[in-house]
Amino acid sequence: MRRSAARTRGLLLNRLKNLGATITRSQYPLHPAFLDALDRAGIMYWVDAPVYQIPNSLWGRAGVRTLAQRAATLMVKNNVNHPSILTWSLAVEPAAEETALGAYAPGFVNYVRDTSHAIREMDDTHLVGFDRQSRIGEPLTTPAHQYIDVLG
Repeated sequence: MRRSAARTRGLLLNRLKNLGATITRSQYPLHPAFLDALDRAGIMYWVDAPVYQIPNSLWGRAGVRTLAQRAATLMVKNNVNHPSILTWSLAVEPAAEETALGAYAPGFVNYVRDTSHAIREMDDTHLVGFDRQSRIGEPLTTPAHQYIDVLG
């Protein structure tokens, strides 16, 4: 028997509550009804823009940065009125290719700079960050970090 979407959302919310969760995240946008449920439950939400594992070589393309910035600013526009929002995350695991080892291309640093400024103009009440893939040998800090508040 197929479970309804609303029932699945209820099941997921109950699992978070049973775990005693106070914060959650997802790599892609959640259904608005689930965000409403997080608001009511008092569970904070780290929102990730759907900008996932874009290789360094692509960040040099203006079109890629433009589309990524559009995705990130739409994330804010669509969710700004939810009290459960904790963080606007600009990307998930950038520079994930094995040879990059956490060294971000200048195009990615420019994206983080420009997009963090754009998001703060829209909403200066939430944290701005991104989620990195952490591997042995990666630098602890990079030039991109100066434009964010938190690192996931």
